[in-house]
Amino acid sequence: MNSWSIKVLLCLFILLFSSSLVQAANRYWAGTDTSFSTTANWCTNAPTACGNCNGYPAPAAPTTGDEVYLAANCDNDLVIGSTITLGIITLPSGYTGTVTQDAAVTCTYLTMASGTWLQNAALTTTSTNNNLVVSGGTFTGGSANITVAKGVTLSGVLLQLPVAL
Repeated sequence: MNSWSIKVLLCLFILLFSSSLVQAANRYWAGTDTSFSTTANWCTNAPTACGNCNGYPAPAAPTTGDEVYLAANCDNDLVIGSTITLGIITLPSGYTGTVTQDAAVTCTYLTMASGTWLQNAALTTTSTNNNLVVSGGTFTGGSANITVAKGVTLSGVLLQLPVAL
């Protein structure tokens, strides 16, 4: 193999490796306490139960652009205590816990089929599609703004807001 071939292969390897470093990661809630920022509370695949990542612990808590999934098999409460920008946030059917949003959250979109969301800080969704879909559970809005780029779907949800619409 000549030096040119080695350089090309090395460049391809670096390109492939570096592109995987910037991809958003999926994070699944398996929390044994309520802290969003505790790495041990997150898995890279759906947990089998709270605190059990079934061999797939996350290397870090969710960071910018990551997709966050709560699961019916771990319905422990979650507190978001620091400002964060995420990709997708999903509360699926069967999740019975409470997400308490005590810091600003920006996400591509938020889908909620069950559970409770307590919005105590600014919530912003940024997708150009229907990006706030609440089809079940209880969404309690606080005094902070909810900013939706495009599209809100509400059905089968208890919506509690501090002011009349």
